[in-house]
Formats: sequence, C-alpha cells, structure tokens
Amino acid sequence: MPSPSKKSKESLFTGKIIKSLMEEANICEAELARLVDLPQPTVHSLLSGATRDPRSCTLIPIAKFFGVTIGQLLGQEPISKERLKGSYQVSNRSAWMALPIITWEEVNGWLFKKEQATPSTHQNWINTELACSNDAFALATKPYMSPIFRKDSILLLDPKKEAEDGAFALVLTPGETMPVLKEVVQEGSTTYFQSLNPGMPAEKRTPQHQVLGVVFESRMRF
Repeated sequence: MPSPSKKSKESLFTGKIIKSLMEEANICEAELARLVDLPQPTVHSLLSGATRDPRSCTLIPIAKFFGVTIGQLLGQEPISKERLKGSYQVSNRSAWMALPIITWEEVNGWLFKKEQATPSTHQNWINTELACSNDAFALATKPYMSPIFRKDSILLLDPKKEAEDGAFALVLTPGETMPVLKEVVQEGSTTYFQSLNPGMPAEKRTPQHQVLGVVFESRMRF
C-alpha cells in the first residue's frame, strides 16, 4: 500500500499532467469543470494535489475528455500525441458541448437571451457528446413527465432539431404562456402533439404552435 508521502507525490504529478493537458487545450480550471460536469472545487483539489487518492468517478470524465487513459493521467503510462486522432481533438472541441441548465421561466425568451449565458454569468451547466446546435439548452423535468422521464432528470433540448414522429417536443400552444412537453405523432401528412397524460386528446399541429426545443438526451440528476 502506497505511503502517504508517495500518494501526495502521485497526486501532485496527476495535477501537473492535467494542467499540461489544459494548456494544450487552452482551457481554464472553471471551463474544464463545466465541460466534464464536475464541481469546480473537486477539479481545483485535483489540480493542486490536495486530493491524495482521487476517485475513479472524478478521473474517468477528465480522461475521457482529453482522450487519455486513467493510467496516463496518473503518470503510469506515457501520453501519445496519436490520441488527437481519436474522439477528442484540441483544435476542434465541437464534439463536446456545454449546455446551460435554464429555468422554465427562461424558456420562452431563450433564443433572445442565450448569448448572456456565459461561464461568468451562469452557474449550472451540463455537457454532452451528442451533436446539437449552439441554441441547445437543458431543463429540469416536471412531475407530469413521469414515468416517461424519471423524476429529477435533466432534459437536453435543441430548438434546431426537427420535431419528427416519436420525438418529444417542448410546445407552446396558442393562447398559453408556458410551454409543455409533448410527444410528436405523425399520421400521414398531419402532425399531432400528444400530451404525456394518456387521458388527454392530441392537438393537431398548426402554424401557431411554437416548438421551442426537441429532446435529444435525458440525464438522471444525482
């Protein structure tokens, strides 16, 4: 079993390796924490060497983000530049999107306010590897969405995605002020929005209906 002093040296070495990868990717501590969906204090402790025995649940998302193994993060294996040919490229991080988790009250005006959501002005973010537009955002689920979406989940939505048959869309019905999540049902050339409450009738889609976003991923909140 490694001695405390040895663990301390290993932790400092891991912090240096991660700092080197951050410099290569030109990202700061706060941005790394946001992109890998870890608390910034956790990342700071890892970088400073204060975390003497980092957990795998902390190392895995960081290793995955930089395209390296946990052994390479710990300094047990050399880091090859060949990894840049894989899923992560320092010159192109488009595969990794960090989406702001907004409130339901912000949904209607999201497209007009999205430029205001920056790391310095917005605290809650979630990252995804799935393709999405720069207009994408995240929302916490509401009770009426259960059991289709589990309680305390986070929905990732994209206003640019098509509301295709079987998709779940955030719909603002004419005359209403708050959008509602509904299932898209296509019958021939006609599109309907089906309530998540099976007892409610479906609505025929009209030009007045506004689709504010289409769900492309859901995550459990821990």
